[in-house]
Amino acid sequence: MLTTEVQNFGLDVDAVNFTLPNNIKLICKNAYAEIDAISAGVVTALGTTSDTIQTNVIGVSSIIKDAAKAANSSVGGSLAFAKGPLDGAVASAATLLLPYRSQIADAGIAVFALFFASLPLALVGIMLSKVGKKTNCTGSTLIDNMDDRLADLFLLLSWVLLFIGCMLMFLFSGLFIPLSKVFW
Repeated sequence: MLTTEVQNFGLDVDAVNFTLPNNIKLICKNAYAEIDAISAGVVTALGTTSDTIQTNVIGVSSIIKDAAKAANSSVGGSLAFAKGPLDGAVASAATLLLPYRSQIADAGIAVFALFFASLPLALVGIMLSKVGKKTNCTGSTLIDNMDDRLADLFLLLSWVLLFIGCMLMFLFSGLFIPLSKVFW
């Protein structure tokens, strides 16, 4: 608004009825020309920036729309597969596995039996280790070392059973928990 007023004043400075010094008339005429040149450049730059922003926004919106269409068709295809052939395969696998459901529980109990079997072995190993250190009085290295070696053997068997039990637990949980979510 101020720009328009200065431009109008610069154009109409000769039409003013009172007397102004010549240098003010010249300043006003030059101000109009400078303001006109600057505003034309600013308007052009703003128009270019507006066009660029609009082009980029429209380009991005079309990319987003295309991605949404592709995702929608992908989900539709996945759902069609899940409701079609996969659903029938899951139903038939569940029917085939029904007789084995009770055996799955028995296999889990067997793995826990490994843990419980390792406890008495560890206790015997600890007892032999404590008693064996106090009975090294026979003078025979074979007899004196035999109870120490037997204690080490019982402790080793205890740790091996615990290790095997843990590995089987991880294996079974890694295999059967996902299958149980799918089939039951």
